[in-house]
Parts: sequence; C-alpha cells; structure tokens
Amino acid sequence: MHLRLRKAAWGIITTSLLLGSSIFSPTAFAEERQESLPKIMSSETGEYIIKLKNAAGTRSMSQLGVPDGEVSLVGASREHLLIKLPASREEHVLDGLAQDPNIEYIEPNIRMRKAAEITDPRFEEQWGLQTIQAPQAWESKSSGAKVTVAVIDSGVDYTHPDLVNRVDTRNGYDYVNGDDDPMDDEGHGTHVAGIIAAELNQEGIAGVSGKANVEILPLKVLNKYGEGTMYDVSFAIMDAADLGADVINLSLTGERSNSEPRMMEEAIRYALKKGAVVVAAAGNDADRVERYLPASLPGVIAVSAVDQELELAKFSNYGSGITLAAPGEEILSTFKGGRYAYSSGTSQATPFVSGTVALLKVKEPKLSVDQIKERLIKTAVDLGKKGRDSQYGYGLVNAYQALQYEPPPANLRSIAVTPSKLSLRPAGTQALNVTATYDDRSQANVTDGAVWKSQDETVAKVDKGEVHAIGFGKTKLTASFEGKQTTIPVEVVVSRLESSERRLTMKPDAETDLKIYATYGDKTREEVTPADVIWKSRNEQIATVKEGIVTAHDTGSTSITASYGGKSVTIQVSVKMTKLVADPAEVRMRPFAKTPVTLYAYYGNEREDVTDEAEWKTSNAKLAVVEEGMITTTGIGTATITGTYRGKSVRIRVDTSLRKLTVSDSRLELKEGEDVSPVVTATYPDLSTEEVMQVEWSSSNEKVAVVDEQGKITAIKEGMATITANYGGKRIRITIKVVK
Repeated sequence: MHLRLRKAAWGIITTSLLLGSSIFSPTAFAEERQESLPKIMSSETGEYIIKLKNAAGTRSMSQLGVPDGEVSLVGASREHLLIKLPASREEHVLDGLAQDPNIEYIEPNIRMRKAAEITDPRFEEQWGLQTIQAPQAWESKSSGAKVTVAVIDSGVDYTHPDLVNRVDTRNGYDYVNGDDDPMDDEGHGTHVAGIIAAELNQEGIAGVSGKANVEILPLKVLNKYGEGTMYDVSFAIMDAADLGADVINLSLTGERSNSEPRMMEEAIRYALKKGAVVVAAAGNDADRVERYLPASLPGVIAVSAVDQELELAKFSNYGSGITLAAPGEEILSTFKGGRYAYSSGTSQATPFVSGTVALLKVKEPKLSVDQIKERLIKTAVDLGKKGRDSQYGYGLVNAYQALQYEPPPANLRSIAVTPSKLSLRPAGTQALNVTATYDDRSQANVTDGAVWKSQDETVAKVDKGEVHAIGFGKTKLTASFEGKQTTIPVEVVVSRLESSERRLTMKPDAETDLKIYATYGDKTREEVTPADVIWKSRNEQIATVKEGIVTAHDTGSTSITASYGGKSVTIQVSVKMTKLVADPAEVRMRPFAKTPVTLYAYYGNEREDVTDEAEWKTSNAKLAVVEEGMITTTGIGTATITGTYRGKSVRIRVDTSLRKLTVSDSRLELKEGEDVSPVVTATYPDLSTEEVMQVEWSSSNEKVAVVDEQGKITAIKEGMATITANYGGKRIRITIKVVK
C-alpha cells in the first residue's frame, strides 16, 4: 500500500540526508540532459512534488545535487519526494533540479480546501434525500454485498451514534499527523460521511445508503482548518484503491496551476484502473470548474450543487466539466462531537452522488466504472437547458431511477471464441469462452448457452466449452448461439521430437538408455513413455534397441530411429573406442624407482581401465622397463613407454635425467697433510634429491692435492688445485687452496 511504502522510504531518505553532502550547481546536469523541465510554477505552500524516473529506490537530496540545509524533506515514497524550500532559495534550487535527468517532473504541492462552510447545528427535514428519491431506492432488492466508500477529507468522528457502526477504523489513516487515527477535528469529513451512510437507527438522520451494507473508509488529509495538500490527497486516493474502495468521495478542491497536476492525475488513473468510482466536488467559487481540481481531471464525476428550488446554488462552480448536480444547500448531516449541523456547498452535493453509487454497487457488485457512470447519466433528471449543460451536467442525480434502470435488450451482432484456435497434447484439456457482442457494443459471456460440436471426436471432444484431446490429428469445433456460429480449428500434434542423445559411442556388450521428449502444439514438453515410441535399428548386428534400451554387439556404426506422433528422431550409434589415454601421460622420477601408470579406453563419455589388458613396451630397457603398467627406472636419461590396446597406442615419456649437481663446499682451504670428504647431492626431475657415491673424481694438480675414488681430498703441498666431480653427465668443481 502506498502509505506503507511512504513510511518505509522516510527512514531511508532521512538517513541519507544526514550522511550525504555535495556542492550544488545549477549546471551540474547540463551535459547529461540537453533539455530541462518546463518552467516550474511557484507554490503557495512552499512545497514541491518531485517524481523520480527510477522507481527502484529513493535517492537522497545530496545525490540530487542539493546541499544539506537548502531543502527540507517533508515526505517520500519509492517514486516521489515532497520537499519544502525557503523562499529566498526557491528559484535557484528549482532551476538546478530541473536539469537532473533522473527527475520526471516537479510540480507545486497545491493547497486543498474543504468545499463547504458549516452553519449553526439544528435538526430539520432532510430535503436532499427526497429530491434524489433515496427512500424509494431503499425498497429495491439488494445483493447484500458490502461496499466501501473512501471519504478523503478531514477525517470522520467514528464515535458518532449515527456512524459508529459504519466506519472502518482498522484501515483508516491520518496523513496530516502521520498516524493510524483518522479522527475528525474539523467536522467537514463527518458531515460528508453522514450524508453517505448515516444509519437508519431511529435517531438522528439517514444517509443516502439507507440500510445497505455500506462502510466508510476514513482517510484524513485536511487539518483542523480544513486545509491539506495535493501530495497527501494523491497518496490517499491510491491507498483507497489498494484497500479495495468501491467509491472515492473527494469533497475538496484546489485551484490549478498553469501546469498539469501530474501526481493527482496518476493517482486517479490508478484508482480507476483498480475499479474505484471517483466522485469530486466542483468547488464553491462560482467559477468555471476547469480551474479546479480534482473535479476537472479525466475520469472524475464532477458534481455541482443545487438549492431546494433545483436552481444552481449561487456559490457552485460550473462549466463543461460538470457531470451531475445534487442537493448542496442547507444540508443536514452528522457533525463532530456526536452533533448534527447544516452545511452548504458542493462538498455536500458530492456525497449524494457517492451514496447513490454505493447503492448501485450493493445491488449489482459487478458493475464497472463506465457502467455506473452510464447509469447515473441516463437516469439523471434533466435541469436547465435540455440535454447536458454547463450548470447541471447531465442533470440531477436520482438514486431510485439509477437502481431501477435496466439496459434495453440489444440485437446480437456476432459471437467470438477465445482462444480462436487450439493446439493440444494427448489427453490435454482447454476451456473455451464464447463472447456475444451486441449492437450497443455491450458484451456477454454465453459459453454455457452455446451449442458445441466436433467434426472428428477421435481427435477432440467438446462439452460446454471444455475441449478434451483424444488422439493425434486435426479437427474443427463449432459453437452456435442464437443463430450465430463460429468455428475453431483444433490440432493434437507433436511439433518437435527430441532424444536425450544425438550420438552414442559404445563399447561392445554395453547398454545405454535413450529418453525421448515430445513438444506439443501447445508448447508443453514431456518425456514420452518408451513403450509408446516405435524403435528401429538400421543394423541390428551392430546394435539393437528395445523400449529405449540400446545394446551394442559388434564394432561398427549404425543408427537408431524413434517415432512418435508422426515425428521421428535419429540417433547415430558408433561401437568403437574413441581414444586411449594414459594417466599420467609423462613420468618424472629418480633412477631405480617405481611408479604405476593407468591406461583408460574411452567409448564416448564412458571409460574403462584396460591397464592389465594392454601390451606394454619400452624404448630403452637400460633406462626404464614396464610390466602391466608398473614402470621401473634403471638409469639416468629419458625413455618412452608405449601402451597398446585394440589397435590404439599411447606413449608415456619417462624422464630420470639429472637436473642439478651440488657439493657441500665449493671452496676449501687446507693445510699440508690435511684431508676432507665433500658431500655431492643430485637433484632429479621429480625434484627429489640424494647423496651420490658413484662419482668420478679428478684433480687438476696432484702435486698440490689428490682425491681418491670415495671423494676424499688430501692436501700435499702449498699451492692451488681444482677437484672435479662427475655424475650423470653433470660435473661440479671444488677450488682447493693448500697452505703450510
């Protein structure tokens, strides 16, 4: 509901305002928006309504380019902001906001006022009820349906004896004070509510609705002085529609600015779309109604006021926008504090029309907004000039005639069936509707009254518009009503047949399941029961199929065909190995070690471990040997292991070559006769290391230092020598300095 969204957004905006800040510049959006908004009229309230283009969430004022302190945020919803500007900065701020490409429009928040003045309270005859023949209307049969009339006004005294059982306090709301208590502190709304729905309870007065099940939804938008704003009224209209109001009574007016009141227009369109009848006071300025809102807005029933002589009241507005007239002078009704009072104004005329609409909705709940408006217009008592005029519109509202009205029978022009054609799945059903169109453009659903026939009941049958698909094929259905006839083509077909697999690669003696999916003319898709499918193999020596289970027999290629509902799909079958893979594909290890290799044969997406069945060979037995996938290295270097299975081979590279040779000391200083045994370490491709003993040693100068086969170095006499260690094709040198 809009008022709840408004409350939720308030916290978001307030927090954002407290945290955000930026420097305002009127040209901040010049590059983003080539055209600014039209010139914004000044607001008498000092408040402006902003509608944002992006409804996903409300932005802060600082994000709009307005520094904190230049603007006060009064209210907010997902789409709208209500701001108040100081007079000294008004033009400057508005000019800047008009450049923002994210703003759809800015408009002044027009002041709304009650459309009546209260006189001294006293109790007398209610001439207005007799004038519109309300008592006679009460005698009409009623459906007993509950009807809600939203009174968007100064609130309602829901404790008044004549209203206490008529007011929906659970859903009422006070937009002025922002709470859930719509108590009337001015009296105007209570007066309006009494004209509509005061109880027939042997005390006080009677409302237009009499004993009908009519409830008042009080939405307070006017303060104790009878004043409010377009912003609050607009939200109240939308909230009333969301709360299911059948009628929205707007006994208030505001003078239009030069621009269109877009927020209120949007609110009224929203309410009309929801099925609410919107009734508004023409205004009390003896002026043209076109200058005032909401009465001048599209879709609104605008009501002028007449006196007891059925003359236009001297205060009533007039003009081409007037829809109806109603009693509006010296009208007695309920008043705040449990009292009664007389009041005059179009505010009093408006609820006479709203009450009549409520009676119509109670009697015929399914009447649309347009049908109700047509009833009121056609049954109005013509006043003034013949036909519609600028003072009384179509005439004086008449409750009794509105309830008695029966549209004249119209000639049947045509019938149409929806949908106009059908495509179904086997055993599928579909409801058809027959709509009759008459000369007066009215329409009626005549499905149950139509006569139905199917040309071929082996394909589809029809009963009271319910179509049942029987079998594959095409037929036509005929609907006849009061001499008119229409034909509907029906088909029960498969539009597409698919298989879970388009290609199969299998190994001999293997089995796999195929699933078949049918898409029907109605776009539905289902897996077809395998027994309902016709299966065929092109070569059963290679593969056979039964109810979707494919069995491979011998190597080769064939195809499987599945047929259903006149459609076929073909699956290619290949019984062969697609690839042979070794894991790992390359082995890096140290000499005289072992590691296993696994050989996989792939048949499409399926694989099989064939390590034990494969043939294995080595390219160099001095470096590596293999047996049933176990590789054993016997030397330093590289070799190739080959695995072969069913005519396919795969090679595994074996690498035991020495990566690096290091020595514990590369420079040594020894005294004559001293000896030392350096440690030589080998690093292999798998990054493992080991101390090696089978090293070939040599000395560059045996007069200075010698080295034996175990790598022990002995200093002979003073001088320099180089000791070299050779292993696995790598060598490393040690510099020896011998001192005395």
